Amino acid sequence: MAFIHGKNTVVLWGAVNLSTFTESTDWNDSTDAEDVTTYGPTRTRKSYGASLGDGKVTCQGTSDDGVAGPAKVLEPLKDAGTLVTFTFRPKGTGSGLPQKIVTVIITAFNTTSPVAGFSKWTCEMQMSGDISRVDQ
Repeated sequence: MAFIHGKNTVVLWGAVNLSTFTESTDWNDSTDAEDVTTYGPTRTRKSYGASLGDGKVTCQGTSDDGVAGPAKVLEPLKDAGTLVTFTFRPKGTGSGLPQKIVTVIITAFNTTSPVAGFSKWTCEMQMSGDISRVDQ
């Protein structure tokens, strides 16, 4: 078993790589469980069936006010309600390395400005549609 170090992670919104501004990515993929319990005198527990998948992604990092910084790239996408392709490469970029690609809607872009530190940003995204899990 090989451990994966997070420092190699690459994240892209469309073709825009914001990895140099990103410190963490939380990929939360889930599947709804539907109650399919039926009548029966011997039934003692509920039964469930897998339904539709759902998921959210959250990225956060250090702010940069340049033209290619997180706020300049992500806030217009959020404001427009634009669907954008999000690519998550937990082992970095390279032939044969894993990646997950999904269309997202940016639902929130937040900035925190502490008195004794650098300004930080957080981007929250709702997955929309299927996830592609094809190696690079």
